[in-house]
Amino acid sequence: MDCGKETLRLIANPTLLANEKKRQNVVRDTFHDKLGNLLKGEYSDVYLSDQTVEKIRAVIKNEINNLMIDRIVNECLESCIEEVINQNKFDFCLPFD
Repeated sequence: MDCGKETLRLIANPTLLANEKKRQNVVRDTFHDKLGNLLKGEYSDVYLSDQTVEKIRAVIKNEINNLMIDRIVNECLESCIEEVINQNKFDFCLPFD
């Protein structure tokens, strides 16, 4: 029987096993739930429906996608510029007229 380190650790300290079971049983909040709680805490005097929270989440997702696209485009442009410079050794020692 092959026991991994994690199994031996749990056997040696049963309280870790209890904590592990609690961790597995905890329902993870979704991003929508966390965002809703954050917004409700920050803007406690304003009613925010689930639809409003979903619209805000969509705007955040769209903004992050735009940032990722900009980063990829900039990296590609920089790579292309570097490649052109490396392939075409420009001679900056031009004679004077």
